[in-house]
Amino acid sequence: MSKAGEALLRELRSLRVLVIHPSDTERSELVNQLKRIGCMVSVEWPMPTTIAPEIDTIFCLVEDASIEALPWVRPHLPIPVVAIIQFEHPTVIRSVLEIGVTGFIGKPIRTFGVLTALIMARSIFRYERTQFAKIAKLKESLKSQRIIAQAVQTLCRTGDIGEEEAYELLRKQATSKRLSMRVISESIINASELLTLETPKSNNTIQLRSAK
Repeated sequence: MSKAGEALLRELRSLRVLVIHPSDTERSELVNQLKRIGCMVSVEWPMPTTIAPEIDTIFCLVEDASIEALPWVRPHLPIPVVAIIQFEHPTVIRSVLEIGVTGFIGKPIRTFGVLTALIMARSIFRYERTQFAKIAKLKESLKSQRIIAQAVQTLCRTGDIGEEEAYELLRKQATSKRLSMRVISESIINASELLTLETPKSNNTIQLRSAK
């Protein structure tokens, strides 16, 4: 088993699970099974308008009601949701998709499958979060590259130098000031302060004065 899989199993006994379902024998069956797994379980009904921040996972009954009845759902809710569905009605499927659930169980609720649904929901959710973080990092990297490229062009126009020399000036300035090239580039682009960069080929300086 992978380290990620082992971690998912180890965390079961510390999970705080919220079950959102009417009070009946099926809810009792689900709650008892989750407790047998080792989870700390709380229940709510009718549908809550907010979710306590300490909740780790939700098992929620999704009926054919409008998705507006679930104001706390993802992407606003940063925890996995397991949908409890009774009918494969198009409206229910749409609601499930809009919630962004990472697992589901069908009604009538049985003990078999609850553990699998719980582990899979958390595994898929964790994978999605990792991918979202990577995408966000890539977007920031692309944004930084665009800002740096813009600053290079500014230096080229101001100092009458080539792109390679301008880029090297940025790099050296960032190193000497212990700042990122993006921060230096933004200072140049915004022209918010006087910035002096010494070229490596002469003792001349390039001065960028703040715009008035």
